Amino acid sequence: GSLIASRCGGKKMGEFESRVSPQLFDNIVYTATVKPSGLEAYNFLTGKLLWRKNFEIGKFYFLRSGSNPWSNFVIDRKKQLIFVNTGSPFRNASLGILEKYKYSGSLLAINLKKGNIVWQFQEHEKDTWNHDFVGQPILSPIKIKDKDIVITFSKSGSVYFIDRNNGLPV
Repeated sequence: GSLIASRCGGKKMGEFESRVSPQLFDNIVYTATVKPSGLEAYNFLTGKLLWRKNFEIGKFYFLRSGSNPWSNFVIDRKKQLIFVNTGSPFRNASLGILEKYKYSGSLLAINLKKGNIVWQFQEHEKDTWNHDFVGQPILSPIKIKDKDIVITFSKSGSVYFIDRNNGLPV
């Protein structure tokens, strides 16, 4: 392989860097990125980008202030979803701007094929305390109240048991 110069800021790493392991499923490679924050899917055989979901929004995209996925994500093969935790915005200096916190401190369920967010569970609407969701979400092998569960953790010390179908706490 070789560096894709257009993705690596002058043939140097730093743009679209990843801090977590990519995952391969059904000939698609999924990778989470920071600077800018988001999730991408590539065709394993051709290298073609299939989709990208940015966790940076509006005018903040160019400031690189999105909610980064610091931990590994997990793929639910049966439901065709990716579960990814996000942290606080990269720069939290603009405390009064709620748009900046849209994806922060959240567990996101993302459609494997299209890259759209199916649902979001967010601990705080405006996480100025840096209460990232941490660690890789866990797909519980045991149903609770007859529901498929994803388990996630927060820096606040909370453990959440979330319905994989709708993002609601169980």
